[in-house]
Amino acid sequence: MEPQKRKVGLFTFGITLILIGTVYIVNLYTNIPIIKDLYLLWPIFLIMLGLEFIITKLIYDRKKEYVRLSPSVLSIFLVVLILGVTFLWQHIPDLKKAPELFANIDYYKYNVNEPYDSGAIELKDVSTIKLDNTMGLIEVKDSADGKLRVSAMIKVRTNDEAKAREYSKDAVKITQGTNTTIETKRMYDESHILGSITVDYTIQMPKNITLTIINSFGSINVSGLKGALSITNKNGTTDISNIEGDVNISNSFGSIVIGKIMGNVVANNTNGSVIATEINGDAHLTSAFGKITAQSINGNLFAHTKNGEIVLSTIVGDIDAATSFGAITVTLATLDNVALDAQTRFGSIIASDFNLQPEKDTTTSKLIKILGNNNRKIQLKTNNGSITIRK
Repeated sequence: MEPQKRKVGLFTFGITLILIGTVYIVNLYTNIPIIKDLYLLWPIFLIMLGLEFIITKLIYDRKKEYVRLSPSVLSIFLVVLILGVTFLWQHIPDLKKAPELFANIDYYKYNVNEPYDSGAIELKDVSTIKLDNTMGLIEVKDSADGKLRVSAMIKVRTNDEAKAREYSKDAVKITQGTNTTIETKRMYDESHILGSITVDYTIQMPKNITLTIINSFGSINVSGLKGALSITNKNGTTDISNIEGDVNISNSFGSIVIGKIMGNVVANNTNGSVIATEINGDAHLTSAFGKITAQSINGNLFAHTKNGEIVLSTIVGDIDAATSFGAITVTLATLDNVALDAQTRFGSIIASDFNLQPEKDTTTSKLIKILGNNNRKIQLKTNNGSITIRK
């Protein structure tokens, strides 16, 4: 019986194109410089191609069909292309600077900077202020006289200075009312006369009003307010201090730093650390690919992350801390009246300061104890990391 002929490599070719496209999009719309060293990943293609040969052969062997496998023309072409580009990249030093050179190309001739100042605005019967920005630094603090002041620096990359300055006149829009809004005007320009638009804000506002901030690229700093605070930010650091109301923060690709909060705190971060200190209420802290540090929390603490360390100290209420591929370190004055549940896989538990010894087997360590009247619950769990409980 003549063996069937089957081409192998189209699946790998398709997956490779998807990966390259995904990497390019991630590099284009985030601050992750992933495309810079993309050439280092070329062996993945050869691994995928080899796996495709093996899996295809196993499938036909299981069906008891005799086949002759051969690589597709596209896969051969891609192998040659990848090997050729990789060889040139490794042996021509200046070629490695190409991504940086392309990234630094400015297609716009001019940078127009225009200031904005709203002056003092008297607010009546206002319950919330919302700031909606796309790109820029934001600083908010309380005003001494209870009035709203908005100042900004509007930065436009452009090929037409006159058009950019005309846009800048209306770039910031303030709509007064019960729910007052401060908004950066979006601009879609098919002619590409206007490039990126950055607006850096400095805002002074009455203390007691609830504040909401939405931003995509830039750091945020807020301090000295009494009302509730809600922030959604991407690609920047969020630094919050001296807030009397509740705080709710969602952030990505930047750290969250929170201190001296009288209310409750909810902070969710992605690809960044979370630092919370001097929280009078409860603290609910989550992250991914980031460390969580919490100190002086008077309420209950929920601290969950992935691929990051957790460091806790001076926590008054219950503790629920969990991570993976990271250690947990908790500093406690006492373990009196505590229901303790500490568990780890592929890691150790150290509690010698309290004369406690964990139970161990091949992969896990456990320290489950009820000490006193069980008024307080402390739960610590991690995978591939240690747990340290110390004084």
